[in-house]
Amino acid sequence: MTTSVSELRERAARVLAAVETIYDIHATSFECQAHHPVLPGPFSVTTDLSLRGEQADEETINIYSLYRIQANTVEDDLLAWTVRFEMVGTWNQSNAERFDDRDLNSFALGYGATTLHPYARETAQSVVGRLGYPPFTMDMIQSPLAASEDAEIDLERFITAPSTPPVNQDLDNESEHAEASSS
Repeated sequence: MTTSVSELRERAARVLAAVETIYDIHATSFECQAHHPVLPGPFSVTTDLSLRGEQADEETINIYSLYRIQANTVEDDLLAWTVRFEMVGTWNQSNAERFDDRDLNSFALGYGATTLHPYARETAQSVVGRLGYPPFTMDMIQSPLAASEDAEIDLERFITAPSTPPVNQDLDNESEHAEASSS
């Protein structure tokens, strides 16, 4: 489902006009794995971000951001570490207006992602360092609202279904693993 940046701005602005403050940001799930002993770098790191918006009730809007980050060795393409976590930001609503999924997901993509991303960057950097690897800092992200009005955005590329199951990946079966998981 593609939409123009102009429509994305309009839909996100409807929700933005109805929110007062963000009053909570926290992790809803977290999981990480690492190959031990620590593999030597350099590493090729891929980051995937999925979002979704949800109107919990007439007073609350939640934006969920799911991060999946994976590092492989450049030389041998061995899986060094994976980190997967979901963060939620909760906004207070100033009125009882109801929004459809496209409005909420447009707000998630236009404003929620950039609001939650600094917390996600800090989380990823800390966790990777605690796994014994050099700390990894995710790149900054820019809101698609900054693109030209006639640009097209594929919402399905960024929006995820609720309760996305964890992606478990086997590290080298003969190696020892360091794992941490909580929900």
